[in-house]
Amino acid sequence: DRRLVAAYPLDGDAVHAVPCARPAANATRPTEDRNGVRGAALAFDGVRSAVNLGARLQPARFTIAAWVRPQAVDRVQVVVSKIRNLPGHYQKNLELRIDPGGRLLLHVPSGQGWEAAQGARAIAPGRWTHVAATYDGARAQLYVDGTPDGAPLAVRYAQSPTETFLGARPEGGGADGRTAAGPTFFFFGALDDVSIWDRPLGDAELALVAGRGAP
Repeated sequence: DRRLVAAYPLDGDAVHAVPCARPAANATRPTEDRNGVRGAALAFDGVRSAVNLGARLQPARFTIAAWVRPQAVDRVQVVVSKIRNLPGHYQKNLELRIDPGGRLLLHVPSGQGWEAAQGARAIAPGRWTHVAATYDGARAQLYVDGTPDGAPLAVRYAQSPTETFLGARPEGGGADGRTAAGPTFFFFGALDDVSIWDRPLGDAELALVAGRGAP
């Protein structure tokens, strides 16, 4: 729990457990089976569901962890994003998402390009998988079920003050990439136990968070 700055159990609602950012949920609902990883989970419809965590989360170094259960893996689906693809925000801010085919991607852009760490393991639809991403100020790494996924990425991360969303990218930029068009890349499925630290967790800590390690 050291330097845990935000935690969202998502037990059928978006109430925060660690009071850093007060969330505002749109079009989310409890999962119909009430069967999350621990307790209930929060369902996202893939069309307009999102949770706005506000603009207080601006970590220069971070760990993002979540349980995900996508209903399909045929589209880009955001888990956590701070990206506003608009002038002044281009090529800045993090985004953890699932790409078509089920592999993770973490945008940690430098301000000069859309640098990203890419996963190697395909996440299966319809089942719970623990995903995580870390950045230590020089290197980004993805994790699936508590083990490293794909190669690390050396990058200098840039960001601009903007909101953090669960289940969608805050701003897509429209057809021309310059016009505000609202959120995009909506998640289709369920999310549970989303946590954000302002430090990179070690491998043993991430194994524990994913339920694989001994206390």
